Formats: sequence, C-alpha cells, structure tokens
Amino acid sequence: GTPALTLTAGDITLTAGQLNQTTAGATTTNGYTGTFNGLTTGIGMSLVHTTSVITTGSVFSASSTSIDTGTGQGTLVNLVSSASTAGLIVNLVTAGLTTGTAMAITTNALTTGGALLLGNSTGVITDGGSMLEITSGGANSGGSTAGTMLNISSSAQLAGTLVEILSVITTGVGMLISSTGVMTTTGSLLTLTGQQATTAAGLLRINANSIT
Repeated sequence: GTPALTLTAGDITLTAGQLNQTTAGATTTNGYTGTFNGLTTGIGMSLVHTTSVITTGSVFSASSTSIDTGTGQGTLVNLVSSASTAGLIVNLVTAGLTTGTAMAITTNALTTGGALLLGNSTGVITDGGSMLEITSGGANSGGSTAGTMLNISSSAQLAGTLVEILSVITTGVGMLISSTGVMTTTGSLLTLTGQQATTAAGLLRINANSIT
C-alpha cells in the first residue's frame, strides 16, 4: 500500500513518551522492516539500559498468547544467517553475574517435544569443532551439591532413560573421560553411587550385542 510516512533522510528522535505500533489486521505483511545492507561496524537496532534497576520489566520482550503452530521458522524469534562461514552469530555476555541465571528455558507442559534442539545434518565436524562445547578457565571447587560444568537433575522420574547416547561409530569412541592431572586421595574419573540400591542388575550394566 501507500506509505503513510516516508523519510529519505534525517533522524526521528523521541525524548519522552511512547512509540506505539498497532497492526491488528495485518496477516502476511511485516510490522517492522529494517534494511541495513551497508552496515559494517554499526548496529542495526540498539536497545540501551544504563541506570535504572529493572525488576519485573525487560529491555526487550516478545510474547504471544495465541496457539502458534508454525514450524518453518521461529514464531516468536527467528534468527537466520545464510551466508556467514566464520565469526560469531549470537553473543550473550553477563560479565557481572554471580548468583543469577544467564538463560532459563521453562517447558512445564512438554511431552514429545524438545526444550532445546541442536541439529547438524550435512556438515562434517572435524577436530576443533563441537555441537556443544562447555569450557571454564576458573578453578572451580564446587561439586558436593551440583556439577560445576554440567548438572543433570531429575527429582521425580522413576522409570525410563535420563541420558541416551546413540551412535553408529565403528572405530571411534562413544564417550571419552580424560584427565591430565595427577589423581590423588579421593579423586576419580567416574563415580557411581546408588542409595539403597536393590537391583539385581547392579549399578553398571554393559551389554555387547554381536561382538566379534
């Protein structure tokens, strides 16, 4: 349609008040489109917060109360980089965080879906690459109540499988635990603890089918 407002040069500066946009009847059009084809060191959209203490608010919020069913792209947030071969696509930095949480995913109604999916169907990962990498350079000392690098907890599940690794490897290794440190006193690479275990199968079961 015909634009209601067209600016070919200059800026729009809003020092007080709100900027509201309502597109109640829009179905296939874009509510907001920003084109930054010449961008190099600049920022396409910048949301800045410096002084106030945010409690129940957010610098950026995307919400939906509709029963969205789209699967071709993210219905709330969709990030696509189709040409980048190097560099950093998404960066989250919380340099001052101590007791808080950098990112939380809550899926209380989940049944056959997935809370987080990392997929690679065609790329060949070589040395140096990983689907998921967790690193820490700190001298972490915790571990009595939770894993400092990875903590998996299920407080109500009584049956089923908590962690499953499926592979078709032949000459590779399914899981490798390695330490370059000198193991002393109570240290161990793998500890299995069963509280009041009565299973006849034992705490560790190894099955080898069609082994030759």
